[in-house]
Parts: sequence; structure tokens; C-alpha cells
Amino acid sequence: MIKVTLLGRVGSDPVLRTTKTGKTVANFSVADNQKEAGEQKTTWYSVSCWDAKAEIAEKIVRKGDLVYVEGVPTVSSWTDKQGAARNEISISCRFLQVEKQKKDGPSQETVGSTQSANINDDIDIPF
Repeated sequence: MIKVTLLGRVGSDPVLRTTKTGKTVANFSVADNQKEAGEQKTTWYSVSCWDAKAEIAEKIVRKGDLVYVEGVPTVSSWTDKQGAARNEISISCRFLQVEKQKKDGPSQETVGSTQSANINDDIDIPF
């Protein structure tokens, strides 16, 4: 089992949709800024929240929020219009904490595994 932990800023508001199988998913991007050899480097990650987490994330996550995400990586493969094989690694969210900046100070909202259904009912992940 591989576990991924991200801390970064949300690049876009979550987009909520329903899959062909009836599952609800919210997708958004998270930027991680690091310095390498004295230069600032930004890496973007795709995050997917499923089922009840998707609906909660769509309501509370906004562009610019600082988020802490724990999840598992998933790989999507497809062929683009030019016929080239493409792969994308995204993070299936298991735990999400959002740091909101308010006029009266920061606040936190947390979406944990106890507040929503398992992402993949076939796998029992103990975190």
C-alpha cells in the first residue's frame, strides 16, 4: 500500500460530477511549492474526493485554500487525439483538512474517513 501526503494550495474550485456507475467525485488541483537549487519550483497534483467526501469538498474547498491531503495514488491511462498513450497519476483522497482564512483569524475544517464512505469498497485501508 502506498500512501501520499500533500500540503499545498488549491489551484481551482472542485468540479463535482457523477460517474457512469453513479459514484460522485469532486476533482481539484493542489500546488506544492519547493525550492530546488535556489529556484522556486511548483508541482501540480490532481486530487479526487469520492462519494460523501466529494459533496463536502465541493462545499468547503476553494481556490487558494491551504489543504492537507492524505490518500492513495491512482493511475489513469488513455490514448490522446494524436494516438499517443498518456498516463496521469492522481490522488484519491482519504483524509482532507482545509485551512480557511477568515477576517477573525484562521479556521480549520476536516473531512476524515469517519465522516464519509470508503473510496474503494474492495479495499479496507486502516487510516
